[in-house]
Amino acid sequence: MLRKGKGLRLNVEGVQLVQTDFSQGHCYTYSLKILPEITIANRVQIFAGPTVNLQLDYSDGAISGLSSNHFWTTTGLNGHFIGSYFGLSGGLKIIL
Repeated sequence: MLRKGKGLRLNVEGVQLVQTDFSQGHCYTYSLKILPEITIANRVQIFAGPTVNLQLDYSDGAISGLSSNHFWTTTGLNGHFIGSYFGLSGGLKIIL
């Protein structure tokens, strides 16, 4: 976390998401997010920014809902799909 001034903050996150249906396989998605955050009220902040994602699909597309928006793809040793894509993430943070 980088802090600049009183109301602006820069968060960097690493995320791993695992999707499975417990029968056809599983899909891993790894994300790196860079999220500038702005304080808009005493305990309310908004954030949004780009993400870079890496997807490893061991379900032959049955779980992940693969799209054609990957900028890089390949096939793993066991024939599973590997691909990278860009995205956006954002949200509203309320501090209780």
